[in-house]
Amino acid sequence: MDVPKISVYESDRVVNVNISTIKNALRDISRIYGVPIRDYEFTLEHETYEGMRHIPHQGFIEGETKRIHLPKTTNLSVVLHEAAHYFMLSRDIPFEFGKGEGLYFHLIEETLVELTVADILTYRFPSMVDFIGDHRQIPSKVLKQRLKSKDPSERFVLRQRFLEDALLAENNDEFDRIKKESDDDISQLFSLGKEKHEIGLRKIVATIALSNSSQLYKRSIPARRLFYEITKDVLKLGVHDFYFLRLIPLVRGCRIQVS
Repeated sequence: MDVPKISVYESDRVVNVNISTIKNALRDISRIYGVPIRDYEFTLEHETYEGMRHIPHQGFIEGETKRIHLPKTTNLSVVLHEAAHYFMLSRDIPFEFGKGEGLYFHLIEETLVELTVADILTYRFPSMVDFIGDHRQIPSKVLKQRLKSKDPSERFVLRQRFLEDALLAENNDEFDRIKKESDDDISQLFSLGKEKHEIGLRKIVATIALSNSSQLYKRSIPARRLFYEITKDVLKLGVHDFYFLRLIPLVRGCRIQVS
């Protein structure tokens, strides 16, 4: 098979996508997480789902029908990515989230998925982040200038650096202030209409999750550990607190006391 022209993974390659390809990916994911292999029931579709035509992507999962949508040929990393999402769905991972927490659910899951693929295929450029650039690597002065952007999805991503700094400094007032500004960014994004807000949300999740996973990868934190932390603590803490009190300290290499 051909080698992909662009990939963030050392061992990526182009593959023909069929049922066996996906089952092999699920076996690799089970090995990475250290859990028994199951018989998985899913349907593979090569046609683009009509409701997603406005969003650029190579694959996705229809949760209710357990349909995996992938092209007939694509990068192995894409297959593993969608298989990891399906794995979470098939295992009934106990995510429960209240109003306003859905974005953090997606950030947690997408971070685990990205880290899982990296553990299997090995990151080539651990700090490479699509779309906007890694907000954790941009100088503060530049970030503040870019916060003037008219794109609410970009502003949301950039604000996360300052939100995390306030969290780790235990500056609750500053954290609450920036969190409100972030929430306002999301509200503005939703006001732009269905297509624009869906594209914006995917950009937010992809950018932050890839940054999260690359930082965890550089800190030698394996996907197995994050999988264990999610299954053990996400219900106990809740999605929002798990993201900020468990995941972000792991990403940033810091500790936060959780009462």
